[in-house]
Amino acid sequence: MAPIKLPGSPTLAIQMKNGHPTACGLPLLNAHNGHPTACGLPLADETGSELVEFALLLLPLMAVVFVIMDIAWVCFAQESLQHAVQTGVRSAITSYLPSPLPAGVTGQDGYIKSIVQQNAMGFLPGTDGLNKITINYYSPSNFTRVLTGNGSNTGGNVIEISIQGASVSLLGPVLVDSGTSVALNAVSSDVMEGSPNGIPPAR
Repeated sequence: MAPIKLPGSPTLAIQMKNGHPTACGLPLLNAHNGHPTACGLPLADETGSELVEFALLLLPLMAVVFVIMDIAWVCFAQESLQHAVQTGVRSAITSYLPSPLPAGVTGQDGYIKSIVQQNAMGFLPGTDGLNKITINYYSPSNFTRVLTGNGSNTGGNVIEISIQGASVSLLGPVLVDSGTSVALNAVSSDVMEGSPNGIPPAR
C-alpha cells in the first residue's frame, strides 16, 4: 500500500492486521494522555481552535453591532431635530410671546430659537446650537426672496425654520471613512396666523 502523510507525523506505510490499519506494526491510531498518536508520534490536535475562530468572528460581529447602534442613534437624532423645528413652527405661527421673556432671550426670533433648542433633545447645545437655527419669512407669492425686518412676520406670510449642520457623534467610526460624527439638517414651514390686535411682535 502506498505511504500516506498524516497531519503532524512522518510518512507512514499503512498495513492491515486483523482487519485494522497498522503502521510500524502498531495500531494506526492510538491514544496517549487523551491525544491520538500513530507509531507513538503525536498527531496534530485542535486545542485552541475554538479561541482562534472566536477571535476571527469577533471583529466583524462588533462592526455589525456598532453599525446597527449607529443607524438607530442617527435616526433618533434626525427625528429629534425634525420634531424640534416643527414645535418651533407651531409656536411661531401664533405670534405668542411670554411676558417677560426668558432670561437672555430677545424678540420673537430669540424666543422661537429657544423653543427649538429645548425640544432638540440636547443635539443643539449652547450658543453654537442656537447659531445653527435659521428663521426666514417669505411672501406666499414669492418664495425666492427672504423678508426681513419688523412686519415680515405678519399674518399670511410663510415662516420657515431650519437647522443646518447639527453635529451628532457616532458610537463607532463604522459608517464614515473618517471622523466620528455626522452633520444633520431639518426644516419645517407653515403660514403665520394673524397677530393679536393685528400687530406682529418685534422680531
